[in-house]
Amino acid sequence: MGVYLGRTTSRQFLSVIHNAMINEGYTEISSNVGLDGRVYKSTEGGNNEFYIQFKDTTVGYITVGFYEKYTPGTSGVAGVFGAGQTQNCLVWDRATPASDAKLSYIMNIDISRVIIQCEGYKNNGANACTSLTFVGMPIRYDSNDKGPNFGGVAGTTGTDSNIPTGSWKALRNRVLTQNAFYPLDYYMPTKSFGWGENIFYSPMFIGSADEGPRGEFPAIYALEAGVNTEFQHYDVFKRDGKTFIILSTANDYTIQSSYLPRSWYVMEVAEGLNYDLLYR
Repeated sequence: MGVYLGRTTSRQFLSVIHNAMINEGYTEISSNVGLDGRVYKSTEGGNNEFYIQFKDTTVGYITVGFYEKYTPGTSGVAGVFGAGQTQNCLVWDRATPASDAKLSYIMNIDISRVIIQCEGYKNNGANACTSLTFVGMPIRYDSNDKGPNFGGVAGTTGTDSNIPTGSWKALRNRVLTQNAFYPLDYYMPTKSFGWGENIFYSPMFIGSADEGPRGEFPAIYALEAGVNTEFQHYDVFKRDGKTFIILSTANDYTIQSSYLPRSWYVMEVAEGLNYDLLYR
């Protein structure tokens, strides 16, 4: 697991993501970045091949994709995508920003999945916003659950206004129906707010009535806020030898649906990083 954070500009963000993906063991195989975006291959331990796509739209967001297959074309020619899905969920601006619009980011990446939170600077006006995105493979409870079928994309900014908030859109379900929605659930006691050792955050569980519990998200947790919360956006704390950061969704781009629950979040990060680089 690698954790990356810093500040960049909108048109440099894709390069920042690219460097982190390569550092964490992904292989870029795009034959035409302009048409296909940057496409990365993962074999996740050798037996779960899948592909993650990031495509710069040259506006206020990056398109994120998850695919079971991508076959690159000859040099400079577009490749061919297999079954998959995309979302315009990596958003830092509600309008079309300048090419040098400033944003901050924090990423938690391993060979199974990518988690990215980004935030546009307020000097970009009222259009600046935040977003949180998960792409890749969740934790699977069944050791026989191989291949990319349970993978997908989820963000606090969605692109499908017809979906219920708090849903995991897996590539396929158990009977191999494509784009199967699974409800997300998490534990949240009434008095779950606090600080430090008193914070209660919950895994986000993925399952359905007919298939039962299938898995959960790694390294990202739901945190329910109350009227007396003492934590704030980008607060960092330690628990059980690990370091975590708190993420608010109050300034997210929310015109369309959210695949992830509409809550606060706790992301596992790393000790010793300069969290003052995140825009506050």
